[in-house]
Amino acid sequence: MKLSIEEACACAYLTLKVRHKIYIPIYEDTSHWYLMVICINDKKFYHLDSNMTLEFVEDRRQVIRTKRQFMFMDA
Repeated sequence: MKLSIEEACACAYLTLKVRHKIYIPIYEDTSHWYLMVICINDKKFYHLDSNMTLEFVEDRRQVIRTKRQFMFMDA
């Protein structure tokens, strides 16, 4: 089952008070996975990717920015 951005962020948001880090795997249609790590205590987001080519980096970072804005829109 593939979650939408909103569903994945909502699931992660529910664990914010319990965990120090949230790991969100992100799948692209190009058969590639990368990882968004949210460090709750530091309030930082990290993008871990084994395929950091200039061709894809900005698009992937934009996906992470969108998820971040969605997760903290109440804050």
